[in-house]
Amino acid sequence: MKRKVIGLNAGYALRRTIGRGRLPELVNRIRDDYEWCFGQPLQISANSLAMEIAGHVHAYRFSLFLRQMISCKLIRKFSYHVCKIDCGEKGFDWNREIWDMTGLFAPLFFRAKKSKLRSDKK
Repeated sequence: MKRKVIGLNAGYALRRTIGRGRLPELVNRIRDDYEWCFGQPLQISANSLAMEIAGHVHAYRFSLFLRQMISCKLIRKFSYHVCKIDCGEKGFDWNREIWDMTGLFAPLFFRAKKSKLRSDKK
């Protein structure tokens, strides 16, 4: 964690957490820990953060599948880049707007999973 940016790795533990439907819990925990560490809330909505993490994890799973089928430098490079998840506030993450837009659909996804992301309002 750094100011305005949090980083994760799409390793086995994170993939397992998402597979068990615990991504909303993880997002809420990340936001709580960030606020505790820096004394101010992370300026990334819970929905946007959840969708960015899920997007990277699913892309990484797909890249691992492709790597079993085809061995090429481009797929290894893609795999490496999607494995590293850097979620930054506006101005610190070049694709924040994209994740904010996909975050609009998070309530549909997480309602189906029966998990709840906490609202950004306290």
